[in-house]
Amino acid sequence: MQGPHALAAGPGPRVPAPLSSLEATREVARDLRKAWQRFEERYYWRVITELNNPAFWFAYCAVGLKGPDLMPSAEIADILVPSEALDPALKGKLPADTSWGKWASAGKHRLENYYPVPQIPREDFCDDLGMNLLPIMYIPGFKVLVQGQEIFRTPGYPSKPLWFNEAEANARVERAMRHVWERYYPSTWRKPPASSSPPGPTPLGTSFRAWGAALKP
Repeated sequence: MQGPHALAAGPGPRVPAPLSSLEATREVARDLRKAWQRFEERYYWRVITELNNPAFWFAYCAVGLKGPDLMPSAEIADILVPSEALDPALKGKLPADTSWGKWASAGKHRLENYYPVPQIPREDFCDDLGMNLLPIMYIPGFKVLVQGQEIFRTPGYPSKPLWFNEAEANARVERAMRHVWERYYPSTWRKPPASSSPPGPTPLGTSFRAWGAALKP
C-alpha cells in the first residue's frame, strides 16, 4: 500500500493508521457531546439570566452559584449507515437506517441531568452582561390583610403579577439569543475538542491486536 496511510510490516514501525480504538472513539464521542451540552448550557443560562436581571445576574454572575461540572458518560458507540449509501454486498451486515432522519445518535446529545443552577462557569455566559435595574420588568401581585382578614388582592394573585413589561422581556430574550448566535455558536465549532484531532503514529504488529475492536472514524 502506498500513500500517507501505508502500513509497514513488522512489530516495530510506527505509522499513521486510519483507525481508532473503540475506547478512543468513545472518548471523542464524549467530548463532542460535552461541547454540545456546554453550548446548550451557555444558551439557556445567558437567556434566563438576562431575562431575570438583576436577581439572576447577582446569583450566578456576581456570586457565581454553580452546580456540578458537565461530564457526559462514554456510552457504547452506535453506528448507523444510511441504507442508500450501502453497497449491495454489505446490506444486512451493517445496521442500516430504515426511516429518513433516524440516526443512532438521536436524542443522545442532551444533558444527562438538568439542574436549577449552571453546570458551567460564569465566564461561559456572563460575558458583557452587567446588572440591569431599569426599565422595571414587572410589579408582583399582592394582597392586603387587616387583622387577619383579606381586604384586597390584585387580579390573578398569586399566579399573575400586577404589571408585566412584555416588550422589555421580549427585548431581553432577543438580545441574549443574538449574543448566543454571534458569540457562542461560532466559538463552539471553531475549535473542535482535542480528542477529535487526527491520531498520531500508531504502533503496529503485535500491539495492533491488543486494541480489540477498532472503528474507522
